[in-house]
Amino acid sequence: MNGPPTVPEISSRVRLAVGRLHRRLRQLVPTGVTQSRLSALSTVDASGPLSIGALAAAEGVAASTMTRLVDSLEGDGLVARISDATDRRVARIQATERGSRLLRDLRTEADHHVADRLAALTPEDLEQLAWALGILEWIAEDRAERPPMAPAHVAEPRA
Repeated sequence: MNGPPTVPEISSRVRLAVGRLHRRLRQLVPTGVTQSRLSALSTVDASGPLSIGALAAAEGVAASTMTRLVDSLEGDGLVARISDATDRRVARIQATERGSRLLRDLRTEADHHVADRLAALTPEDLEQLAWALGILEWIAEDRAERPPMAPAHVAEPRA
């Protein structure tokens, strides 16, 4: 490579690295727990009891699709339907203790996997990575404000 990397080159490397890491972490998930099931369970666990419609909207799927997904999660004991306190016609979906525990266990296992890899880095590498994570988070969250510039000692290339 001649000269500094271009935006398209960096963009491609970021996409590939994030995709590879995502695939590696997905391999830690038990068989039968699809990405859509895991996402719906995570949303319910984080947001509290939600109606099927609200959960479908949050996940960007049709209510009929979400109903099938919730049926599957409920069948595995990961979520439960509870009656709405103000409108008994509405059922709300909440994570069961088993569902919350599954998410905690998966997150802990993923964190340990990444931490094992990070343990091989020097303190300087970790500082650079911490700064770069701010940029990745800015990209992922699509925020308008620009991330802070790297401290001079992080921006300097290492020998």
